[in-house]
Amino acid sequence: RYYSQYRFQVDYLVSTVSLTALTTDATEYDPGQSVGVSLDLHNDGEPQDVLVEVSLWDGDSDELVDGLPLRTLSGLQGSASLQWIWDKAGVAPGEYVLRATLRNLAGDVLDTATRSFRLGTVAAEVTQLSATPMHFSPGQDVSISWTLRNSGTVRLSGTAVVEVRGPGDAVIARFYEPVSDLTPGGTRSLQHTWNTTGAAPGSYTAVSYVLFDSSASPARSVAITASAAATIYLPIVTRHSQ
Repeated sequence: RYYSQYRFQVDYLVSTVSLTALTTDATEYDPGQSVGVSLDLHNDGEPQDVLVEVSLWDGDSDELVDGLPLRTLSGLQGSASLQWIWDKAGVAPGEYVLRATLRNLAGDVLDTATRSFRLGTVAAEVTQLSATPMHFSPGQDVSISWTLRNSGTVRLSGTAVVEVRGPGDAVIARFYEPVSDLTPGGTRSLQHTWNTTGAAPGSYTAVSYVLFDSSASPARSVAITASAAATIYLPIVTRHSQ
């Protein structure tokens, strides 16, 4: 059946209750560390009963993971604050989202808010960097070796980067290496060869760092020097005849 006209009824209410803040006591948490949750709300109208719901959702799959105990505020007027401690035992590391909802006792939504956080810290560091030889003649290959370490508490994936910078911090050469699923505390050693053909005599710097999770690790650097080509003097042998 098809209809040319439709009639709808929309029910709505004007809420005087607002959720002014939803926070966690950190943005990243180590294994075994509890998550502290705080919520602030305000009613600038007549006193009313407010039901507070807070649930936790997987940030990747958008699946419900857990819920915090429901709270009911009787006759709320003005400001109020609530706190919870979430024990995340058995929950896998990853991105999570807190969703808070304020309702009246009839179930009508008065206000909502969300807050994201991560279980498990993502971090990396460059533990060693060397260049061989450190003094080279233009045209001579320079081997750049370095080691990175997963200093976080979850598996690390990202991109390892080595740059050779010249005068004025200009990038002369850049090398990339993918890093995938490196375990916490694990290390990986890398090596790149810089072909110095055309490099002018002077000072250069090799810089290494890791890109991951929209962040970059602290950079590590080592100085490299290009020497002018040596001038070779050949002896002149003359023969004097009598």
